[in-house]
Amino acid sequence: YLNPTERCNLNCTYCYLPGEQRSTGSHMPADVLMASLARLRDYFHSVMPEGRKPRAIFHGAEPLMNQAAVFAAIEAFADDFAFGVQTNGTLLDDQALNFLTARNVSIGLSLDGPIAAVTDATRRTWGGKSVHGKVLSAMERLKGYGSWSVITTCTTENLPYLTDMVELFHAHEVPTCM
Repeated sequence: YLNPTERCNLNCTYCYLPGEQRSTGSHMPADVLMASLARLRDYFHSVMPEGRKPRAIFHGAEPLMNQAAVFAAIEAFADDFAFGVQTNGTLLDDQALNFLTARNVSIGLSLDGPIAAVTDATRRTWGGKSVHGKVLSAMERLKGYGSWSVITTCTTENLPYLTDMVELFHAHEVPTCM
């Protein structure tokens, strides 16, 4: 897991990162990210069987807040890693989606409720706006792509709705792992 930024465009109530860090933190410079991946590549080449690629997941805060550096790294190290992005989905526009899917990057979305009211209890923008619809839109646009998933952080607000979450995932054809 690589965290290319401290920043996030959401203010989730349960986040482990301090609010000030998420709202005003720094992005990892592209050259530092590239150097980190080069060191990881060299290490994994020394310990992994030939022909196998290590998996590198860009994680949060929200990695797409530092999209230019993340996408440059994916391009530069495409032959060395199987990449993934764990995102809240709100910055996953068509351009980003096309870039990631064209490179077979796995995409993990975060959604905490089957309906907006449940999601909004814990996940909103800094301005208090709902993100539920944007995540559902991303899920809809990912239908047919075989390398995506959804995670749900279980909270007291959404525990009564977990069965509804599973039904929502089935309705949106979220790929399953077996």
